Amino acid sequence: MRLFLYEIKKLWSKKTFLLYFALLVCVNLFLIWMSSQTASSYVASPKAYKQLTIDLKGMTEEQKVKYIQSQFDMISGITKIDNIMKEYSYNPKSAQKMMDGEYREIFLKYGEIYKKKTYIKYTDNLYTEYYFLQKINNEIKESSGYENFLEEIQKKAVQLSQISIFNKEGSYDSLNIKATAKAYEDISGIKTEYFPQEGLVKAISYKYSDVVLIFIMILLASFIVREEKDNGLLTLIRTNSAGRTKTAVVKILAMGVSLLIAVTAIYVVNLFFCNYTYGLGSLTRSIQSIPYLMRSTMRINVAQYLLIFIFTKWIAAFICGVWILFSMVLTKRVFTGYVLSLSMPVLQLIIRNMIPATSHLNVIKYSNLVSFLTTNEILGSYRNIYWFGKPVRLFWVEIIAAIIFTVIFIAIFLITFEKAQLSKSDNKKISFNIKRKYKATTVFKQEWYKLTVVNGAAFILALFCIFQGYNAYKAENYITAEEMFYSYYMKEITGPYDTKSYEFLKEENEKFEPLYKAKKMLKNKQISQEEYSMITSSNYALNMEYEVYRQVLDKVKFVNENKGIQLIYDTGYIKLFDFNDLLDLKDYLFTILVTSLSFAGLFCIEKSSGMLKVIKATPLGMEYTAKTKIKVSFIVSGIITAVSIAPRFWQVGKDYGFKGLFVPAKSIDMLHNISEHIPVVALIIFMIGVRLLVTFTMTMVVLFISQKLDSYISAVMFSVLLLGFPAILYYLGVEWTKWITLYPTFHFAHFFMNGGLSIFSWLYLILSVSIIYVTYTLLTDEYSVV
Repeated sequence: MRLFLYEIKKLWSKKTFLLYFALLVCVNLFLIWMSSQTASSYVASPKAYKQLTIDLKGMTEEQKVKYIQSQFDMISGITKIDNIMKEYSYNPKSAQKMMDGEYREIFLKYGEIYKKKTYIKYTDNLYTEYYFLQKINNEIKESSGYENFLEEIQKKAVQLSQISIFNKEGSYDSLNIKATAKAYEDISGIKTEYFPQEGLVKAISYKYSDVVLIFIMILLASFIVREEKDNGLLTLIRTNSAGRTKTAVVKILAMGVSLLIAVTAIYVVNLFFCNYTYGLGSLTRSIQSIPYLMRSTMRINVAQYLLIFIFTKWIAAFICGVWILFSMVLTKRVFTGYVLSLSMPVLQLIIRNMIPATSHLNVIKYSNLVSFLTTNEILGSYRNIYWFGKPVRLFWVEIIAAIIFTVIFIAIFLITFEKAQLSKSDNKKISFNIKRKYKATTVFKQEWYKLTVVNGAAFILALFCIFQGYNAYKAENYITAEEMFYSYYMKEITGPYDTKSYEFLKEENEKFEPLYKAKKMLKNKQISQEEYSMITSSNYALNMEYEVYRQVLDKVKFVNENKGIQLIYDTGYIKLFDFNDLLDLKDYLFTILVTSLSFAGLFCIEKSSGMLKVIKATPLGMEYTAKTKIKVSFIVSGIITAVSIAPRFWQVGKDYGFKGLFVPAKSIDMLHNISEHIPVVALIIFMIGVRLLVTFTMTMVVLFISQKLDSYISAVMFSVLLLGFPAILYYLGVEWTKWITLYPTFHFAHFFMNGGLSIFSWLYLILSVSIIYVTYTLLTDEYSVV
């Protein structure tokens, strides 16, 4: 016991290990957060699930079903109306025919709701609302229909047993049908309680959490055995009085306990995050309430399932962890140890994906390390697999396979630890006998090489470009029927209001003659209010276009009454400048991450490698080198700025266009208080410049941290903590933390809002410049200290 406690203390008291472990847990949190940031406008955000979870709390199951069905019926009707309105914008006759025909009842029922725009409750636009409620409606039907699901299994069992190819007595198919029916026969009467499952499912099935867990296993094995082997201490440790076997067993136990902490940490973080963002619902409801887990035959609630899940995941991780311990002890080189550690899970993944679930070889498919880590497959469903002509439940096959793997892996680790020659590892680099060609270079080229290649900034930027490109490709802007009408009018008259614009609007006005005539007849009492309503209803689309036309006329009136303002199609610019504060915060967080990863090693790399003394001896000296590093960093900061903002320009240009770039910026609704001499294009340049300033400010802070610390990982962690933690708190709703970040400057719209917020943005801009100046001075002055 004393040796075991010493091994645990030795591992968990190491600052380097704790730093790496914390980093991997943070990586897992970042990945699951990133997965919740939907690229498509038609995918509901976590807030939608959270709000629905709150709304359903306190309702009976019957009330929940009725509420969700009514919301879905309404949004389905509204969606049909919206599609017809969009068609009307380019094919009025066809759309009017549909309105007068098969869709007349829908217009009568939901037409007024569509006009008032009171149908959006959980998401940002109509189609996202529709897909969200469609998904929720399907979920609650599954959950509330659990008894019907059980009855259907029994019916299918009877039906299949009557078919000749399945009813052969003693055959696998016949035995499987009977076994499945019997398994579900004893679990009827379970009460279900519906809540949206998205948060819970994401928390326990996010696949990259398993990837992070594998890297934690490698980290643990590196510190438990590899580090001691590399420095030659493992040979000495094996000679202690406890003996080799006890020492090996203690290391296995240390791996097991440490993995229990790691698994718990990862999934507790997942659950807390998903509860805050999505909502988990009641943890006391049965797992059959969750469609994702309703095929389980266990009579337990969600909280109990989570405990069993973490325990089972730990067992699976422990099996993989012992294999990685063995790999690290067996191999001579560190790199070979990493390759062998990952080779088994990768090979098992290939085998799992190659064998179909219905194959007679499915025992091999499920009896492997990857299947052990796919915990919900074992616990959350019922499945029989083929075993020499008989159906065997997957649960028992996995348990038997897990025992066999555990025994084999522990045995080969113990044998290797006892018998192998564990001399100090050979860490020589692989040599290909290639003669290097040396040529003259410059400090700038050398520092550029250090930043982009040695520190991996080029790789990070490449990943960032791919990620942003994917977001730009997937993103869609929801454009309403009214927006299509508005776009048609405003694109035609953007610019100064002149004779051409007047003639265009006058010509368009003629199409609304039926509405004017009906209104006049009502005023002269030639028709009743009911008849007038019937006329307007029959001209529903024309009436909607008329409302947009009136808005355009209001803009024309405003332009005529205010000097220096012109007409402009401003929807795209409002999105570009993010006046609604929906996009900039995500960009800000990603900028923090990319700058931290890119620049954290630029200064500390020389400290860790001892190159500071070499640089100090160069003719140009330390100060020149520091200035060159900053110059290179500024260029890369510009690239980061461009990559972060490019998807938004793409989306706006594709869906709205950039008409009126040289129109005075004060023509945009939210910018009436600025000078008439500033065109829209100047504001766009200023926005890019402000983002570059903030990005470079972050870069300088990261460089300063890098100069003070000796480790790249430490610099990354400290940079992300300093710059990112307040921003994450703000993202999670802690409003005041915005003021201890640079976000008031980064969010360009702040500069033009009314009140003190605008003043604060300008003050924070001055603060950014001050930070750059101070860090520049400190970096160039203090870099000479070796």
